[in-house]
Amino acid sequence: MSNKVKFTPEQKMFFVLKFRELKISLAEFCRLYNVERTAIHRWSIKYDNEGLEGLKEIKKPTKYPSHVLINSVKDYLTGNFSMLQIVKIYNLSGDAVLRTWLKWYNTPKWNIKVGEFMAREKISKDKKIQLVLQYINKEKSAKEIATNNDITEGQLRDWARKYKIHGDNALDDKRGIRKDQSDLSQEEILKRKNKELEEKNRRLEAELLLIKKLKELEGGVI
Repeated sequence: MSNKVKFTPEQKMFFVLKFRELKISLAEFCRLYNVERTAIHRWSIKYDNEGLEGLKEIKKPTKYPSHVLINSVKDYLTGNFSMLQIVKIYNLSGDAVLRTWLKWYNTPKWNIKVGEFMAREKISKDKKIQLVLQYINKEKSAKEIATNNDITEGQLRDWARKYKIHGDNALDDKRGIRKDQSDLSQEEILKRKNKELEEKNRRLEAELLLIKKLKELEGGVI
């Protein structure tokens, strides 16, 4: 069967380009060349994002930033994007990654996993300053720094922007620090309560949409 066949990166590229050249339906192309429809979708996204390099076998799991985990799931649950569109937008290794994340959502595992993703990204203030100075002084490119330190180029540029405006203190990690209610003004207390209510409503809406989406996934709709 086709799902047992291992194709080389060059063969995958051939299928992607041949499908675009022939301009026939995906179903017809897959019957003709005995390949899976999902494989053509997946290879097309990888080829468009990374070229031939993206079609090589991944030897170790890709580490995604927490914002990719959170935003890809939330964007999919809006109903405005298909699963394959989300895979392409966030450059995921495949739709199986997103399916796994969706199963975590609105379960106790979701908060645990988000915490694990964030903890993996946690970098000391001194390390941030070191990386920012390498970037500002053009000792290394943003891409090289990001790749070597398991961060995104966006994170690095954001740190550099904050550092230029506010100095060292702007790079303190304030995640998880929450004011005690006794230290809040009446206005801040009301804002916090409103935010909690809004978040509760969003969770309820997301839960209903998730149930609908999971039913679609079980039916093979992507």
